[in-house]
Amino acid sequence: PGEVILEVGQEEVASPDDVVKKFAALKAGGQKRALVLISSAEGEMRFVTLSTE
Repeated sequence: PGEVILEVGQEEVASPDDVVKKFAALKAGGQKRALVLISSAEGEMRFVTLSTE
């Protein structure tokens, strides 16, 4: 596998559906961006900021 999303908005996500639901909830709450924790195939972790649009 490639990169895996571990957290959205500092809350753990376990599936692609969780990611979609979390982005929708953040957008509905007026958030324009989400902090996302990503793990690479090598185990390296990094944070990125993504638009909720």
